[in-house]
Amino acid sequence: MKNTKGQLSIRIVPLSKKYLDEANLLVEKIFLYKQDRKIARINLEESLFLRNSGKWYWVAIDKSGKLVGVTGLYLDTKDEDVIWLGWFGVHPEYRRQGMGTFLFEFTIKAAKRREFKTIKIYTSTDKHERAAHRMYESYEFKKINCCRTAEDIYYIKDLEADDAKTGELAYKRDR
Repeated sequence: MKNTKGQLSIRIVPLSKKYLDEANLLVEKIFLYKQDRKIARINLEESLFLRNSGKWYWVAIDKSGKLVGVTGLYLDTKDEDVIWLGWFGVHPEYRRQGMGTFLFEFTIKAAKRREFKTIKIYTSTDKHERAAHRMYESYEFKKINCCRTAEDIYYIKDLEADDAKTGELAYKRDR
């Protein structure tokens, strides 16, 4: 993310052992529900400590060195061409400043670099998720009807289609 002088004020780096404790503290601030926090912490740790976990996470760091966002991708064991958005969130104090968009675009590009055809998102109907839903839909993610309960929402996007929001051409495997 760039400041008014065009300099990068936020950098995104792979999650590492160095940032794990702070990332877990950030998870406590981002996710409201205890069960979600627990699962997020497990996923972050598995991405670091389990070989071939199929999970990749990154953290966003501001110019003072504070972790202000987290994002990730994880594999769908049923479909090798599908990747899921994993534990995406921004520190409450940094919301509505473009950070979520910056982090989200980074994550989509990471999925494309890994040559996945499709990205899916699992979220909920919780009112605190509404801003995220609007963002997903603005990036041409479509809601799909595969919900287990009324509280579950799934979004899907074809990564091989051109992206009107970012102006990027789709990555094609046969290049």
